Amino acid sequence: MNKAPTRVFSSVLAIIILFMAAMAPQMFVYAANDESDLKNQIDRIEDQIKESEKKIADINKRKITVQKNVDDLMVEIGELDGQITNYNTKISLLDKSIEKLNKNIEENQKKIDKIESKIKKQEDEIAEIQDLLGQRIRASYMAGETSSLELLMGADSFETFLIRLELITRISEHDAKLISGIKEIIKELDESKKDLDIKKLDLEKEKSVLDKDKKSLDEAKSELDSKKRSLNSNMAMLNIRMRSLNSQSEMAKRTQQALEDQKDAFERRLDALLNGHTSTGTGSVSGGLIWPLPYKGTYITSGYGYRTLNGVTKFHYGIDISMPGAGSYNKTLVSSADGKVIFASNDGSFNGGYGNYLRIDHGNGVVTVYGHCYTVYVKTGQSVKQGQAVAILGNSGNSTGPHVHYEVRINGEKKNPLNYVTKPSDVYSKY
Repeated sequence: MNKAPTRVFSSVLAIIILFMAAMAPQMFVYAANDESDLKNQIDRIEDQIKESEKKIADINKRKITVQKNVDDLMVEIGELDGQITNYNTKISLLDKSIEKLNKNIEENQKKIDKIESKIKKQEDEIAEIQDLLGQRIRASYMAGETSSLELLMGADSFETFLIRLELITRISEHDAKLISGIKEIIKELDESKKDLDIKKLDLEKEKSVLDKDKKSLDEAKSELDSKKRSLNSNMAMLNIRMRSLNSQSEMAKRTQQALEDQKDAFERRLDALLNGHTSTGTGSVSGGLIWPLPYKGTYITSGYGYRTLNGVTKFHYGIDISMPGAGSYNKTLVSSADGKVIFASNDGSFNGGYGNYLRIDHGNGVVTVYGHCYTVYVKTGQSVKQGQAVAILGNSGNSTGPHVHYEVRINGEKKNPLNYVTKPSDVYSKY
């Protein structure tokens, strides 16, 4: 009675074992397919990110051009403002000079008018005197030459004769002196008038020159004002364009950030799949981790932590190591410690931005990652020794120059590599 249940149990166990044996390859295929699908999705997202980065770079390039135009216009407008201010100063000085000249001309004209009035008055007096003299001459002529004699000879005494003679003499002298004095005054007034006329003419010539200069300055200032208005109009258009570009840039950055977040989510899922094949432990490696680029003069181009690229700020989960100039090409990358390659890609795909890259499990939960390789020497599942060549430094994936993106992960968590790897004394940072 005991043998039947035993046989049934054995049969059921055998069926279960056969079922599991049959399903194991299928389960592995599913896992592999999941990993492949995730990689494909990451690659598609990375392609979108690349397009977004190109768009942002193009927008930034156009912004630089627009900003340069704005800066050039600002300089030109500043120079025009300086010239306009200079012209305004000159015009103001000319206006003051012209105003002063006009005042001097007006004062001189008043003087001339006053002198002309005096001259006319003196000329009227001369005319009046000459008229009186004429009347006297006519009276004397009509009376004959004997009239004066008769006047003298008709004196009843010598004393009267002398008085009459003195009177006639004085009247003649007074008339002559009066006419002579008035003529002298008229002569002086004429000379003064001529001097004032000459001075007025000089002032009017000077005013004419100043008026001409002012007209030229006004025309030049008018041209500058017109040019400034045109530049201000262009500036307004450039500012509108800049605001549009800034809006486009912000939208592109938000799109790229969303793509980066989506990519990170897929990468975490891919990491989870791969972490299922990695070790766990205390995070220590016997002998420690050595520098992955075993040459003198290496430097760190980007550290662990937040950084901004193309306007998008995100966390950089490793360090970028390179070498100066052409010396960075064809340089060998080595394994930081003994371990097993758990992932290696040498197919030239984007691989979430890593390009050609590999992951090495060093045991005890320690995994190192090498990204952007030119060529990966090793294959998935291969065991490696510390210092063994595993790849060539490159520029594949999301990279702007030859370098290795080096990560250290402890039990699946990305840590600062500088807290675990031994950095040579000659290594320096360029960030």
